[in-house]
Amino acid sequence: MKKIISIFWMIIVLLSSCSKDDDNPVPITITIEDLTITIDENPEQEATLDTISASTNRGTVTFSLSDQNPEGAMNIDPDTGVLTVADKLLFDYEVNPTLTTTVVATNEDVTEQATITITLTDVDETPITITIEDLAITIDENPEKGAILDTISASTNRETITFSLINEKPEGAMVIDSITGILSVASAALFNFEVNPT
Repeated sequence: MKKIISIFWMIIVLLSSCSKDDDNPVPITITIEDLTITIDENPEQEATLDTISASTNRGTVTFSLSDQNPEGAMNIDPDTGVLTVADKLLFDYEVNPTLTTTVVATNEDVTEQATITITLTDVDETPITITIEDLAITIDENPEKGAILDTISASTNRETITFSLINEKPEGAMVIDSITGILSVASAALFNFEVNPT
């Protein structure tokens, strides 16, 4: 009888212990870190800036943004943590060389925060201009294929120039080197005064 009572009390103690464990589960923890991102100014609308990662010991994490500076610059996907450009006009080095926001990671009633800093790189925004002039060339008919007609010159305020031909009459008569601007004969048969004086 004493053994039965003893076993009975052991079962009650075990059940009570399990019940207490269920009532007090391991607290939820979230780990998320601050992040600094450097990009060129003037990104495209909805361009991906980065993917914010956070880990938790159980369940899943959702993401949201707070304390944006300037307000409305960024969006974040609540499920994936993908951080994107919400208003590209705010990503202007001359106005906002640095943008910040706080990412809030949430799991049930537990939250953790991380500061995201976007540093912009200044980009030359001077409009590109090109200067090129019309050209008239006089040659004898029946030149050799590949003969150089002239070198087209052009200048620009930045970057480099490449050359191509459009609206050619007759089509296929000439070819231009895209890098050097050298204009030459592509089809000698088309340089016939009786057929194509110009």
